[in-house]
Amino acid sequence: MIPVAHPRDTQAPLPDNTLFGFPLPACGSLLLVATTNLITQDVAPVPFLWILPLALYLLSFVISFGGEKWYDRRFWSPAMFISMAAVGGVILPGLANSIFFQITVYSASLFVFCMVCHGELARLKPDPQFLTYFYLCIAAGGVMGGFFVALAAPWLFSGYWEYPVGLIVMYGLFTICLFRDSDVFANGPLRRIPIFLLAGLLFLLAGLGFHIQKWEKGAIATVRNFHGVLRVHEYGLGTEKWHRLLRHGRLEHGIQFLAPSRRQMPASYIGYTSGIAIAMEHGAIRNPEGLTRKTSGKIGLNIGVVGMGVGTISVFGKAGDSIRYYEINPEVLRLSREYFTYRKDSPIEETVILGDARVSMERELTKGHTQGFDILVLDAFNSDAVPIHLLTREAFEIYWAHLKPNGILAVHISAIHLDLGPVIRGLAKEFSKQAIRIVNKKNSQLGTSWSDWMLVTSNKEFINDGIVRELMQSESGQPRVWTDDFSNLLHVVR
Repeated sequence: MIPVAHPRDTQAPLPDNTLFGFPLPACGSLLLVATTNLITQDVAPVPFLWILPLALYLLSFVISFGGEKWYDRRFWSPAMFISMAAVGGVILPGLANSIFFQITVYSASLFVFCMVCHGELARLKPDPQFLTYFYLCIAAGGVMGGFFVALAAPWLFSGYWEYPVGLIVMYGLFTICLFRDSDVFANGPLRRIPIFLLAGLLFLLAGLGFHIQKWEKGAIATVRNFHGVLRVHEYGLGTEKWHRLLRHGRLEHGIQFLAPSRRQMPASYIGYTSGIAIAMEHGAIRNPEGLTRKTSGKIGLNIGVVGMGVGTISVFGKAGDSIRYYEINPEVLRLSREYFTYRKDSPIEETVILGDARVSMERELTKGHTQGFDILVLDAFNSDAVPIHLLTREAFEIYWAHLKPNGILAVHISAIHLDLGPVIRGLAKEFSKQAIRIVNKKNSQLGTSWSDWMLVTSNKEFINDGIVRELMQSESGQPRVWTDDFSNLLHVVR
């Protein structure tokens, strides 16, 4: 029997079929990398969390090409619209959602958009003799999507705009796919859908413009590098409320009022009643002769700071003090010097060490150099994106090797969704120290925000100080000890 050729078997693929074999997978790959960056940098740097978006991306491939029945536009197109709305609610400035909710929304949206992307791609699959070229286009598109996020986006965008741009491009590609399919709109009520699709696309473009304008409003400097996006905003120029603030992503990293009467006033999470201010002003740090700075007025403090911010801590320094900043991002060093004056105005003697703080301090120990800090400040946490390697038993061994026996380790643990208090208390107990928690309330008149500090020390004079005991917060919950081999953010989610 001679097989009868089906018309499809001899039909060459349409040019746009092969053309769409490139942008659709490129968009899917772009969304994969952009989503991974988003949830591991801005949400929570949980080890192996990157596996979740990758698994969902690959699963959408398997489902879409596993059979035509799995991709039904009547289901996935509404799901895409709902996902777009959910993402908009999460990324809008000022909205605080739980970590689990954010990860769920971003991951579910990635899966839905990849299903649409790969489902439409599967519908365009050509005759068998053209599959090699088709799959080559898919592979090339996937590579280009990753290249765009890694190489082009940092040059084109001042912020992480590749994620919303990828969503809108995918929406536009889906709209074009529907327009190409003339059978969908030939008859019945569906013929009006193209109008709504175009209206929706214009609405999304307007929303993206508003979103970018919201973040860029008042920005006088924007820098994007490997460590994230930094913006310096300026408000109230020429008034008593004239101030500048530094943002790292969505987190405020410091504020300075620039009016002459308020120029030297600490603000943001480092106010006069914050934990670090209490440690600086009420810590009875003793020198070898037994004198205290509080009684002699001539003893300089030796301060270490992990994370520079805008250099607010320098405002507490006095002549004779020395401060050693450990900062991983060179742009923070530049912006804090060019747009803020805390460091320039302070009489404190300053040293800056660029690089990862733990690695730098460990390198100093191997060379036999211990800094002998009176106070060591840990202020390197980007909200809920916690660098866990700075909060392990091994890291604390390094800190206490650099601290004087009666020194104070001040840890800034302000976070929306995480409570690192149990971890700090557990590590304090490991080293026979006491952890004191001081929570500072927001004060709009002083320009201070809510802040949460843990002060770890064995300095009895400081612990029994009247001001310290008055501000000390009660603690509850089981202490946790993180190590380089084990840590679990789930234990400290509020």
